[in-house]
Amino acid sequence: MTVLKKTLSATQSASGTPVGTASRVAQVKSGHHPSVSDLQRSVASKQTLQRPLQTSIRRSMPSLGSPRTVQPLPSPKQPPTPKPKVLSTYITQVGVSTPSRKAGLTADQVKERSDRIYREHLFQTFQALKFVRTLPSVDTAQIRSKRTYLEKRKGWASRKTLIFDLDETLVHCCENLPQARPDVVLPITFPTGEVVNAGINIRPYARESLKEANRLFEVMVFTASHKCYADVVLDYLDPTGDLIHHRLYRDHCISVEGVLLKDLRIFGNRRLQDLVIVDNAAYSFAYQLDNGVPIISWHDDPYDRELYNLIDYMKVLAEAEDIRVVNRDTFHLSTFYEDYIEEFLGRE
Repeated sequence: MTVLKKTLSATQSASGTPVGTASRVAQVKSGHHPSVSDLQRSVASKQTLQRPLQTSIRRSMPSLGSPRTVQPLPSPKQPPTPKPKVLSTYITQVGVSTPSRKAGLTADQVKERSDRIYREHLFQTFQALKFVRTLPSVDTAQIRSKRTYLEKRKGWASRKTLIFDLDETLVHCCENLPQARPDVVLPITFPTGEVVNAGINIRPYARESLKEANRLFEVMVFTASHKCYADVVLDYLDPTGDLIHHRLYRDHCISVEGVLLKDLRIFGNRRLQDLVIVDNAAYSFAYQLDNGVPIISWHDDPYDRELYNLIDYMKVLAEAEDIRVVNRDTFHLSTFYEDYIEEFLGRE
């Protein structure tokens, strides 16, 4: 596998600040880029992880430098959107799942598939960060208009906050039923009154990672999808409401040049050093790159273990004094754009 020349150093504390004793992000082998999938399950034995999290983004992004925009909601006076298009109006990412979820693959085929996804995510990360470099400063008035004050549950007052994206991070919404063969079909009632059946694939280890996150963090889901869709999916994932403490939707995003972004400065009673967001689109947290944990976009891959391997990293972040320091030393998103040009584009 081709790799970046500039790789991670071991995750260390800033100015001598410890990031934890039972859990430590480990050193990266020379010439290897960080990967969620590369995490080793060594926390229990208190060993240093050998290959930490991967900077990953595999969302089906548009052409270089032109991230996807989200269609505006139809006004009540407009006719109902045709069914083949209505899901994409309310959901940030919707597509057709391939029949490969049912096909058995050999170990070599799984490795080949994983390598292809890894190479693709590197390029998509490059695309996202290229766009991030062009963003203007956010209008502070827009941030103030979105500001929210969420009360922490009893028993979680001193814990940091972990924020999950929804689509392509925890689940995938697919069309063309029943060809897509989703895990579950959920009826979505849109503001127009139209009811559409949405096929939902649940990412492997989604519930397990939510449970572990809830043990260590206050847990939120922040999606750029519409509330009417997100609530139905989240009620299915967390029917008792025990795992996800707060939900944020499209209305909480800021709009910059037609793109919906998740600016963490909207949280009026949370410190940025205590916030981490897990999202498959690196540009979603463009204004707080050091708060983000990019994760490979997921549609229907039954061999995916990103959320399973993420659990180790949760333990590291839960013990960190400043989440941003750990993420910065792990992912180096601020220099990834230059690294990619130097190692991949420069050589070609």
